[in-house]
Amino acid sequence: MRDKGDVTDLEGCLSIPGYVADITRRERVWVEAQDRHGRVYKFSEHGYIARAVQHELDHLKGKLYIDYLDSLDQLIAVTGDEDGGEIDPESPEGKRAKRAARAAEAHSH
Repeated sequence: MRDKGDVTDLEGCLSIPGYVADITRRERVWVEAQDRHGRVYKFSEHGYIARAVQHELDHLKGKLYIDYLDSLDQLIAVTGDEDGGEIDPESPEGKRAKRAARAAEAHSH
């Protein structure tokens, strides 16, 4: 896999339900792979699909997105606040939680 440029965005996974984190990945990737018959093929992706390709290739290597974090404190709960209460949807934390929930939904595979 070749790659180009970095982009940071929220990422989640069904392996760690209820949480997302800001993860930096490459914006564009070029991949050479084999199909189930051993035939080589190539493709390139950018944006969200490039992120998904990298995420899934990490799974093949036994890696999760949390392996890129310096601390598990960087995980963002998708719903509720740390005390288990509701977050004001108009507060900065509430807006971030809404963004995190959208990211978790988009990244569930």
